Amino acid sequence: MITPLEVVDTSVKIGLGALISGAAAYWLAKLNHNRQVQKERATHRRELLETVADSVQKYYHAAAKQRSFVEFVVRMNNAGVSPTENHFSELARNEADLVDKLGELTSAEAKLLLLNETTAHSLLRQLHENVFIYSTDYLKQACAVGPVTAERWSPDFLAKSKVVLRDRRDAFFTSLSSVYDRT
Repeated sequence: MITPLEVVDTSVKIGLGALISGAAAYWLAKLNHNRQVQKERATHRRELLETVADSVQKYYHAAAKQRSFVEFVVRMNNAGVSPTENHFSELARNEADLVDKLGELTSAEAKLLLLNETTAHSLLRQLHENVFIYSTDYLKQACAVGPVTAERWSPDFLAKSKVVLRDRRDAFFTSLSSVYDRT
């Protein structure tokens, strides 16, 4: 015959086992959920950083292309060869493309601030501060007068700005790469 004490003893054992199993299952589920959330955050963060890199590279390419074409037109003009209307049209397209890419740069800055990556943001600002958007109309007027003598238009300044721009881009991408590796 089963005594009431045995029934209580069996009930306590079963209840404690169920309670321990339930607590362990809850703890494991919570741990797995937290890991999954962290993994999704890291994936999203990497995607944002890749978007930033793409936007900055497009901006840099447009800036380098415009600066290079300005240098070409200035050298041509200073050599005594008048740039054609086609040259100025191409220069205007490059200028418009660079201004258009400015929106992508602003978006990249916002993403870096959202991710609290202040060092990369600061380096991006330095890159942008070294980009000169050369006015096609102003260059056209300067070329009509003769050799272009303004410092910002000089071949030496343009060559130096190319090196500075590349160095700023490299510094930014080095910083972005270390952020990406930490993610």
